[in-house]
Amino acid sequence: MSMEIFPRHFLAWKECITKKCNINLTIEFIQKRIDALSDKDSSEHQRFVEMYGEHWTHTILNYLKQALDEKNVN
Repeated sequence: MSMEIFPRHFLAWKECITKKCNINLTIEFIQKRIDALSDKDSSEHQRFVEMYGEHWTHTILNYLKQALDEKNVN
């Protein structure tokens, strides 16, 4: 059985972040994380890639962008 590091779908990830981790996905929080993970020269980006790989870095960045889109629609 394969163990995933992060949920494979946006809604599962969002529930994990907001309910289990108790992180409020504010626009400011989301934007800071997008900025950090988008900057390939940042230590945060490099550390994330080192810990979780390019695939998960890209996936989480997409989840964050989707969360930001949701905030901007509401």
